[in-house]
Amino acid sequence: MKNKVHESIRGALTLATCSLLTPGSSQAAPAPDVWDMESAVLFYSEKDRVDVFEPAFTAKKEIGEDEYVTVRGVLDSMTGASPNGATITDKPQTFTAASGRSGYSVAANEFPLVTFNDTRIALGVDWEKPDSRTSRKILSATGSVESDYFSGGGSFTKLWDTEDRLTTWSAGIGGSLDVVSPSGGAPTALQRLSTVTTSPGGGGGDDGEGEHEGGGGEGLNGETKLVADLVLGATRILSLRSLLQLNYSYSYRNGYLNDPYKVVSMIDTTGATVDYVYEARPKDRNANIFYLKWVYHLPEDVLRVSHRYFTDDWGIQSNTTDLTYRFEITHGFFIEPYGRYYTQTAADFYRHSLPNAQPIPSYVSADYRLAEMDSRTTGIRLGRAQDEDSELSLKVEYMVQTGESHPADAIGIQKNFDLYPSLEAYIIQLYYFANF
Repeated sequence: MKNKVHESIRGALTLATCSLLTPGSSQAAPAPDVWDMESAVLFYSEKDRVDVFEPAFTAKKEIGEDEYVTVRGVLDSMTGASPNGATITDKPQTFTAASGRSGYSVAANEFPLVTFNDTRIALGVDWEKPDSRTSRKILSATGSVESDYFSGGGSFTKLWDTEDRLTTWSAGIGGSLDVVSPSGGAPTALQRLSTVTTSPGGGGGDDGEGEHEGGGGEGLNGETKLVADLVLGATRILSLRSLLQLNYSYSYRNGYLNDPYKVVSMIDTTGATVDYVYEARPKDRNANIFYLKWVYHLPEDVLRVSHRYFTDDWGIQSNTTDLTYRFEITHGFFIEPYGRYYTQTAADFYRHSLPNAQPIPSYVSADYRLAEMDSRTTGIRLGRAQDEDSELSLKVEYMVQTGESHPADAIGIQKNFDLYPSLEAYIIQLYYFANF
């Protein structure tokens, strides 16, 4: 879960650029000496796994004629347990940190989970300035920090309107430098846990109990990663009621892309676990993302449909379809049902486990987020909007994620276990917007 949250920051530059053209918010530009304030509190809870409490805010103010500054902030508090990549087995399992300083154990017939407790702070600022009557630019800077992770970057976006103002073109670039500093240092890729000693040559760390209970890592002396994003987009007003948006994004990552807290089980011919190795991922990742959104405004209600297609050179392909319908009730009250379906293929190097008698491949990961999976989310948002001055809403969602529980290549006793337990999560978000 931690690295999943990290990914949301690493993709923030791209998402922020895309959102500039997304008609999801209908608030007017703030008047001089008036701040547009948006705040939200999100609670995310996975069954028997991770809990996240996340307050966030956005403040926007006009500082010149059609010139704006926006300040954003997020605070994440994350606790719970996440799969460490090892497979379930019928014997107790003990995992030693790569630093050799500590470890943790998992009972027999239990899915291996590792506990963590961490807090992340992220801040960002945007400056939007017109270049002419039909064009404008946006400069952004972002930064986030937590006990074992730091990210800092920026982006530049240019937007052009056609003379009839029916089409907006956009182009944006962004980049960041991320530093991963797990407690004790990053483990050596493909190192067997049985070879870990109290003085490992490669250093290492683990997210186990006592090793990462909110403690600090190695400051900025960790492994680095470079991120670069490119976004090209167009938004077209099709009619008085209809709008279409199309974006293309290219994302490149280079450097340390491993999850330092994930291992892969080594099994014998009976399916019993005999050892573990730390995962190893390629040091480069290229991804292409296509995003299409259609908005139709009925006399009162609003329908939004979107689809996102993702493909990368790790072998992952994913499709995400979102459907939202906003019913306007009366006196500003509205109700908004929501549905999402997500599906993805597995990474080329994903393995639920490795036969101990065979050579270890150059790249391997048992991270469930790189496996073939499906996810379904349903929700509803209730709220009240008062003209363009304020809006208050509450959104509740339920998500179920499933994968290959009994893969065809399971060996021996592995066939008796659920190798990809389904994940259930509840998401609650309270949102408020107002002019001050």
